[in-house]
Amino acid sequence: MAAAQPDIIQAINSPKAFRRFFPGDLSSWESWFAFLRVIYGLELLPGDLELFRACTERGTPAEDGYDVVYLISGRKSGKSTVCGLIAAFTAIFGDWGDDFSILIVAPTIRQAKMVFRSARQMLGYFPGAIKRETGEEIDLKNGGHIFIRTPSYKHIRGENVALAILDEFALFESEGALPADELAVAIEPSLLPGAKMIYSSTAFGKAGPLWDAYEKHWSLDDPELVWRSSTAQMNPTFSTAKIDKAVRSDPARFKAEYLSEFRNDISRLFAEDGQVTRHCTGSESGPRERVNYCAFLDASSGGKDSMALAICHGESGRVHLDLIRENKAPFSDAEKIIDEYADILKRYHISEVLADKHAQAFVWHLFGKRNINVKFHSPSATDLYLFFAGHLRAGDLVLLKDPVLTDQLTHLRRKISSGGGERIDSPAHKLDDVANAAAGAVWHYYQSVDERQPIEGVVVQRHEYPDPEREKEIMAKEEMENLEREMQDYINKTEGGLGIPVQPGREFIPVKHS
Repeated sequence: MAAAQPDIIQAINSPKAFRRFFPGDLSSWESWFAFLRVIYGLELLPGDLELFRACTERGTPAEDGYDVVYLISGRKSGKSTVCGLIAAFTAIFGDWGDDFSILIVAPTIRQAKMVFRSARQMLGYFPGAIKRETGEEIDLKNGGHIFIRTPSYKHIRGENVALAILDEFALFESEGALPADELAVAIEPSLLPGAKMIYSSTAFGKAGPLWDAYEKHWSLDDPELVWRSSTAQMNPTFSTAKIDKAVRSDPARFKAEYLSEFRNDISRLFAEDGQVTRHCTGSESGPRERVNYCAFLDASSGGKDSMALAICHGESGRVHLDLIRENKAPFSDAEKIIDEYADILKRYHISEVLADKHAQAFVWHLFGKRNINVKFHSPSATDLYLFFAGHLRAGDLVLLKDPVLTDQLTHLRRKISSGGGERIDSPAHKLDDVANAAAGAVWHYYQSVDERQPIEGVVVQRHEYPDPEREKEIMAKEEMENLEREMQDYINKTEGGLGIPVQPGREFIPVKHS
């Protein structure tokens, strides 16, 4: 009769298993052993319940443990080692059949290797367990496979997953990885019965996938556990003097790194759930007589960003977004897109469109051929979004029920520098062209209501000329001269044909013109 498999705590204490990894006194690891007893549904020891309540703000742990765990723990607390231990235990002692996988996913391969190396060291205590290995994969003789991956559909789908460890989860968006919600959708169908998903990370800003999970599950008695602990709580051997010194030098950063406190200087622009969606109630509407419409173009030459157009009008004290158009990159025929946009503008009786300052020469030239004037006056993206957000919170805007617009707006992040300055941007993997076009159209409307009145929240950099009227003349002349110079250089480069740069200075796509 085969002997029963040990639980993870028994395996840690067994000289034939993982005890060799923990030589000497185990007392410094007791907090982590309590964590393991909680997530595996094992009998708790005195003191475990107190730690559980401190790290979860829940009453009592689930009897059967937790299959989905968000492990938010301080730097140097030992979480990578513990995740490696869980991977090795799952590989050696689990009953998963003869073909199963353990995924270690991180934004970069370098980050994933920290957990991978811990697992590899512990597997070395089992002679003959490893069949083949490389720097990023281990094949076991029992049919198991351990490998590290960066977030990608191609690398994640199609596996029989016994354990998925998503390391440095807070950085998934900022590093340009696959969006976290899409990553979960890719992994979950591959999970075997009883498999665990562990999202491991230090704390970061009040934005992104880790913060969203924390807000959704923290302190609630539901099947997904959020465990938030400081370095000192989990690793009493780490120097508290070093932590105190670091926190004093940069409180925002190191309170997140060591104390697991989410940073206030990084947050979502629209922090409240539903703040955007409750204003997205409108439907696309066609042009009406005696209505003045405003339009904004987020230009693109086709290499990476989308080309986007937004049109709005004012009615009953609010600004209504009437239309959004987006053409996703890559595209080679920007002239065809501008043809379409010019036709739309003419239907709305719009003869002048405001645009951002990307690819000014070809935008100005192509729209000019269609009798549409383009003006390139707009504030910075940060000022544009802050202005837009202020009017959205005030209830002044009626937006379209457009999933792309909603998604881009809700992912905008606010960053505050040490000097107090703000910057609004989107995560690395996210485009914001549709959101930018919508915000620009709203700004254009309010600017057009009375151009003599300053727009609150918009910062315009001005030269110090003594005569305001003279200043306007000089600035207008300088802008026109720069635009004409750019246009002439552009035409000279293409020797009479119109070239549309995909990547400035590197590649040009020829487009026929009359």
